[in-house]
Amino acid sequence: MRLHEIERVRLGTGGAKKKLDNYIKDYTMISEPHPWNPQTRIIDNTMVQLYPVSNAIHISDIQSVTPGQGLATSAMKKLQKLADKHRVKLELTAKAYANDPQRISDTKELVRWYLRLGFDIDDELIDDPSDLEGIEQADMVYYPR
Repeated sequence: MRLHEIERVRLGTGGAKKKLDNYIKDYTMISEPHPWNPQTRIIDNTMVQLYPVSNAIHISDIQSVTPGQGLATSAMKKLQKLADKHRVKLELTAKAYANDPQRISDTKELVRWYLRLGFDIDDELIDDPSDLEGIEQADMVYYPR
């Protein structure tokens, strides 16, 4: 049995909808609405888009308004803290798309940022996390602690 399968058994599916609903409720309380995009909320001057999917929260975008100050890291840690509290898995696809030199513009570097934050690579095409040369994107997952 692979690690993610063990985690899936441990997390279980009982009460998954309630866990996700409670996560979203707390997320709404720690964030502010974006002034013109209803799908985006703001945590620590960082724009976040996420939504529930089956038994997880999918983070579709996270982007600091003021890059290089650690605010996206702070926002992500708050999302992880909620995941730990509610026993909810976080999923995302790491893919750098910024052309701004102040932002992470290389997918390999972005994957390493998520790895430092405690995410695991959950992509069958990537066998070795130390060999990320040439990847365009990587599926990643954070299991609650």
